[in-house]
This record gives sequence, structure tokens and C-alpha cells, in this order.
Amino acid sequence: APVKLSFENALATFSQKGYPVASAIDGKVAPTNNGWAIAPQMGKPHVASFQTKQDLSFKGGSELTFTLKQEFQSGQHSLGRFRLAVTDAPRPVNFGISSEVKSIFAVAGDKRSPQQRKKLSDIFKNSNPERIKLPKTLAEARKPLPTDPKIKELQGVVALAQKPVPVSSRIARLRRAMDLSKGQLGKKRLIGAQDIAWALINTPSFLFNR
Repeated sequence: APVKLSFENALATFSQKGYPVASAIDGKVAPTNNGWAIAPQMGKPHVASFQTKQDLSFKGGSELTFTLKQEFQSGQHSLGRFRLAVTDAPRPVNFGISSEVKSIFAVAGDKRSPQQRKKLSDIFKNSNPERIKLPKTLAEARKPLPTDPKIKELQGVVALAQKPVPVSSRIARLRRAMDLSKGQLGKKRLIGAQDIAWALINTPSFLFNR
């Protein structure tokens, strides 16, 4: 029975921005923003390589069938002159060194320009599958951990404990009485005059003309 193969370790000599070669084997089929593209470097030779996720062994030989899907719907882009090749080379599979990189290696190490050094560094980073995974692993590690439900519960308890305790009406009356008493002690002459006036008002002999 036919066996469907899955690919990994997608490499390319160049990938258009927004169309990395890895999206050519991600299993998605979309009319835009998916698949491998090489703009604006059309007309130049480019190579992409992939390797199967598992080792295969077919006794007596086998027939390989490749299906290439062209989903971009602009009507102005199509596959150019291309060829397919397979290999039994040991993993990881790559497409070798490009002529540009070869020309950089031909220059003495101490005479290479910063752009040439960066090119070699980028080639190394993008050709090592483990190195490609590191930025994604680092990004995942930097994501904040989800809030622990127990910590959230304890924070709620602390917030409740920090709220001021409501004062009972009885204590409030006593505090008001105490404040009034302190005010009276500070105004003894005024309080004395008020007491005399109150006593006179409540004395019948004083109110003879009522």
C-alpha cells in the first residue's frame, strides 16, 4: 500500500520574506502567505532540500511520487525550470555550499568584510537544525508562567485582610463624645458661659416676664 512521507529540516539558499522554505512542508494549503518563494531573486539558481522524518527501507525497490501544489492565485507566478533529486546520504541532508559561500571561504579570514562574516554566520545558523530550534525554545522559556491558582487565592485573602475593619455604631458614638469632651476642655470659658445661660433659661424666677 502507498506510504505517505513527512518531511523536516527544510533548507534553502534563499527565501522570500513571509514565505520561508519551512512553510512548504508545514501541511498547510493556503492561497497566500504560505509556501516557498524566492522574490526578488528570480532568474537565479536556488535550491531547497528536505529530509524524511523517519528512515525508510523498501525491499526490492519502490516508486516515489511527488506532488507539488501551486496555490498562489495571482496568475503571474508559476514554477520555473526545476528538477527533483533524492539521496540516501546520512542525516542531516543539506544542499552543500553555494558559490557565494565558496567565494567567501576563498578570502583569508582576517580579510573578510563584516558583511561576509555575517553571511557565513547566518548560513551556519540556518543550516543547523538544532540551532534553528534554539530561538523558538528561548522564546517559549521567556513567556511568563501562568498564575498559580493557589497564589491567586492567597492574594485575594491578603487584599481582604488589608481592608479597614468597619467601626461599629457604638464605638463611633463614643469617639464622637470623646472628641466633643476634648473640645469642651479646650474652651472652658465658652462652656462656662453656655452652662450659666442654660441655667438661667431653666430658672422660673429668672423668667418672670414670660
